[in-house]
Formats: sequence, C-alpha cells, structure tokens
Amino acid sequence: AIVFSNVTLPIGSVLSILADLDFPTKRGGRWHVSLNVDVFVRFWARVASTDYSRHDWVVKTDADAVFFPERLRDLLSSAPFGE
Repeated sequence: AIVFSNVTLPIGSVLSILADLDFPTKRGGRWHVSLNVDVFVRFWARVASTDYSRHDWVVKTDADAVFFPERLRDLLSSAPFGE
C-alpha cells in the first residue's frame, strides 16, 4: 500500500509518503467551493511518479473519509467488468 499525506506518519503497518505539495486553495464560483483543480492535477502527477502500477487499484479519498479496503475488494471481486 502507498498512502500520501501532507505529513509523514504511520497508518497501521504503512508509513505515509509526504506528498510534498502545497494544499491551500481559494474558494469561489457560484457555490463558493474549493478551487482545487491545480492541486488535484499536481497530486495525480505525484502518484504517477511512484510504482503505483504494481498495485491492483488506486483509491482517492478525502481527508475526512473512512475507507475500508476490504469492502472495496469484495465489491470489485463480484463486479461484472467487461460487460
């Protein structure tokens, strides 16, 4: 597993990798949302610079999300891919 963060810290048996990106963004638009396209593009470029392709999948979650990889694994194993 590879976990990116704005700080390096242990997460279970994994040590997070410093994303080394500046995360602050402006808010704007009709609904005053975070204008984070630039951060998003730079982050995925950082992911692409790793050996991510040796993993089965890549998941992007928000910082305040709870993610259970085993649930996703179960869902993907029964998904009708290619139909």
